[in-house]
Amino acid sequence: MPRYLIRICLLIYWVHMGKKIVITATFREFNGNTNDKIQRLFLESVKNQTYQDYLLAVTLFKEKNVTTVLVKEEIPHVVFQGDAKEHRYSLTQVLLNGIKVAKENKDSILLWTTCDVIFGPDFFEKIVAKIKSQTCGTSYPHLIYNSLNDYKDNKNGHLLWGGIDTIFFSSDTFTEPRVGETIKKYPNEGWGHGDYFLVALGRAFYKNMINIRAYSKIKKVSNDRKISEETTLYLYGSDKINSIIFRQFLRDFHINDKKSIKSLNSTIFFLSYKFDSIKDIWINISVYVITLVVYPIKRTIYKIKVALKILLKL
Repeated sequence: MPRYLIRICLLIYWVHMGKKIVITATFREFNGNTNDKIQRLFLESVKNQTYQDYLLAVTLFKEKNVTTVLVKEEIPHVVFQGDAKEHRYSLTQVLLNGIKVAKENKDSILLWTTCDVIFGPDFFEKIVAKIKSQTCGTSYPHLIYNSLNDYKDNKNGHLLWGGIDTIFFSSDTFTEPRVGETIKKYPNEGWGHGDYFLVALGRAFYKNMINIRAYSKIKKVSNDRKISEETTLYLYGSDKINSIIFRQFLRDFHINDKKSIKSLNSTIFFLSYKFDSIKDIWINISVYVITLVVYPIKRTIYKIKVALKILLKL
């Protein structure tokens, strides 16, 4: 089939689906370092999606060349200028700006994400297929690589159970005034507890919380958070403040069961997202086995090999 016919068919399909995905995010500078290269992988994964009805809502915190890159890459986008004051970053502003754009696009899907992830090519398509009214979700756990070389060589990848870097929300609920007011009342500035807060928002306002990992997966490359690249104030102190605010949010919304409060360093809280089929359940049981049994054995063997190499050199 000629390419132009394929594009026409895809356009008709997207119009029929009728849901724009509003990606709300922020970027580090594109300055040729490791984080630059990781962010370009993120943009490439967005451009290669089988579902192309998306818009990137970018909140910048004094970054200078992000817009230039987005224009060059021909990524549909709108840009907001944020002000995190003493902190480098504000999740609150990123979310509120995403809501502004979602309100302008009726029946859209709001997708919050960091920009060090790589989406599977059908990730957006699966979101649109699975989402319903009053539904939020993710693809969890992510497969993380410690370096760009590991990712390119597809080696040493391991499952990330300690955090979530991508969460999507049906905008029918997320654009309600009560949600925006809650985001303003419990601000998240700087670093720490942002993903926990978003999961808790899902528990507070949404009827359905789904995990679509059985259908489309997310990969992640560890970014570089050296003090030379992030201001000291961004890394220091904000985590404690965000923790206090987050726990107050849990108390105010009666999300104060032991399962939630005592699991901030475990996977339990993130398992609020339910698997919606037998296929999901069995796939994730196998994931648990691999994570809890196979990977620890592999890591132990690797450490033994490294130790033996060092001893042999002595």
